[in-house]
Amino acid sequence: MAVTTRDQSGESRRGAVSSFGWWDSGKVGTGPAWRGNQLIAVVQRFREAVYVLESEGNGGRGAATGGTVTSESRPGAHRVIGILPPIFPERLGDPSFCAVHEARFPYAVGEMANGISGSNLVTAVPLRDLGGDCTLF
Repeated sequence: MAVTTRDQSGESRRGAVSSFGWWDSGKVGTGPAWRGNQLIAVVQRFREAVYVLESEGNGGRGAATGGTVTSESRPGAHRVIGILPPIFPERLGDPSFCAVHEARFPYAVGEMANGISGSNLVTAVPLRDLGGDCTLF
């Protein structure tokens, strides 16, 4: 598959999409998500690596978790055009902030960037059962 990009001068350039390899579910009857609710289900598995795939048949884009990625194509495999690493919400934010305020999910309370919110909010949240042991996922 080819994509069109623009260089610094604004000129259009066509080139191939690079590939990270080939994804295979490793199981008969299981495969990637190509649309709608299937894609939503994959996105909700954010604690796992997500493979962005391209269908060899029609060039459609999809996503999958699990399976294996190999350097060679084989029947039923799909080209990997992107890899999204797992995201662990409890690892977002400054670890020292989390330690001081005993917060597990510091971003769930309010904006702390650039001092938009204040320490009063952060210290009040545990009193309302939204802080240290807050489970949002």
